[in-house]
Amino acid sequence: MLRLLICGRLLLAVVWLATAAGSAQAAKPASVTELANEQLPLEIKFGPASSVTFQVSIFGMFKKNGSFGEFRGALLVQANTARVTARIQTASTRMKSQSDATLLKSPAYFDAAHFPEITFQSDRFPVATLRNGGQISGKLTVRGITQRQIFKLTAKTCHSSFAHAPWRCGFNVTGTLKRSQFGMRARRGIVSEEVALTLEITPPEAKVPTKTQNSGKL
Repeated sequence: MLRLLICGRLLLAVVWLATAAGSAQAAKPASVTELANEQLPLEIKFGPASSVTFQVSIFGMFKKNGSFGEFRGALLVQANTARVTARIQTASTRMKSQSDATLLKSPAYFDAAHFPEITFQSDRFPVATLRNGGQISGKLTVRGITQRQIFKLTAKTCHSSFAHAPWRCGFNVTGTLKRSQFGMRARRGIVSEEVALTLEITPPEAKVPTKTQNSGKL
């Protein structure tokens, strides 16, 4: 009888240990190796640490910087290709001088009241570009005018376990646009024709798009 009691207690202890180990394993967060083996396609939204900034030259002598406080975008990754989409709220234009920000939102420039968004949708490009960097092209729309643009994508240094998942590392997109091509011709002798644009993208959690979801648009 005593032997049966001891065996029963040992069996209960083994079951309890196995259950505890299973619970601990279930609560363990996904490792970088597990994330690197994610199911494709993936739609990865721009993370909260992302930013969109711009720079112009005044009289060709000094620079003025600005940014957009409100924007959203995503990186759509398929088996061998990827694509970037972005929507920027023109009313969220920020500059050190409030008067400069107000001027940029006026009809002379972004005309935020009539054209609340700047949009960009890239063409598909090789996924390897997210690891090695390179050029990406696509359609940029400002003030309702769409022009094809070429930007430079620069990959960010990332954890070695993401060698097969470079979309988890983040990237920068930089380029220069000619503002007159988008109907912004005011003060051409003062403000430079060329505007440098930078998107610094950091990825948050990713999700797998459903079959009914149009992943190419935001």
